[in-house]
Amino acid sequence: MGQVLQVPRNALKKLDLIDESLRQVARRIVALLERNDLDEMEREILQSYHKRFWLTDWQLQLLSAIERMHGNGNAI
Repeated sequence: MGQVLQVPRNALKKLDLIDESLRQVARRIVALLERNDLDEMEREILQSYHKRFWLTDWQLQLLSAIERMHGNGNAI
């Protein structure tokens, strides 16, 4: 408790776990989740997507379809 670990800088690796395109997808998902007009299935799908670190092309197409159904202008 209260200990400080000292690690040489050259022993560290830079990890870019989330690239910009995934950040953009996450913003789209959050924007939809903030809506009150989603049905239960849409909300469950989006909540499961929000926890992922990658999405398939099919999942991105489903995200775009949900956006179009709810009049979101960010749909691809």
